[in-house]
Amino acid sequence: MAGYFTYVASNNKPPADMAALAVSIMKSGDASPELRDWAADVLGIQTDIGMPAKTAQQ
Repeated sequence: MAGYFTYVASNNKPPADMAALAVSIMKSGDASPELRDWAADVLGIQTDIGMPAKTAQQ
């Protein structure tokens, strides 16, 4: 499964200017949650994965 996501991410790259904008939004401390969601989507970052409580506490 991880190989599929790696393949998709490496073969569906956003245009360089959109990727640069998305990275700058992710680095910004005052970006809105909506902008962060857009940037994560452009960069192919999956943000809706839950983390088990035991792992989060370690």
